[in-house]
Amino acid sequence: MTGGKAPENAPPGYFSFERGTASEQRGDYKFAAMNYCRAAKLGHPQAKRKCVKYAAKSACYGEASEICRASEFDEDTKRICQDYVNKIDQSCQLYESIHKEDERRLVIQQAVQQREALEKAELEEKKRQEALAKKAHEEALSKISNSSSLESEEF
Repeated sequence: MTGGKAPENAPPGYFSFERGTASEQRGDYKFAAMNYCRAAKLGHPQAKRKCVKYAAKSACYGEASEICRASEFDEDTKRICQDYVNKIDQSCQLYESIHKEDERRLVIQQAVQQREALEKAELEEKKRQEALAKKAHEEALSKISNSSSLESEEF
């Protein structure tokens, strides 16, 4: 992706955002977060939310800290490990919250698109019906005009 040419009018941080998207699609949330955060720092308009979302997801699904492995041997490390686990829980909650909001927005967006498509189809059908009515009206006027001209020829 690097070394390529950005599309015309590409936002700042375009390549970092694209790398973030690729990492996200591979399930590599740590690198997705890293790239989205870099894109956000560069000013990409969509990157900030994805930065937070995938940083939270990365922390949520991250490996346990080494400190937790030593927690059974020392009270201080046990407390530090518990703090670490609580932070992971908070990260998971943040990720879930953002993810649910994104899904809700998508559902709303799809509903709006469906409504717009239905309204467009209804408008097109109305125009079609009006065109048919106009054509039928013109044909009726033409028949009346033709029959009137035939009647006037008889006199």
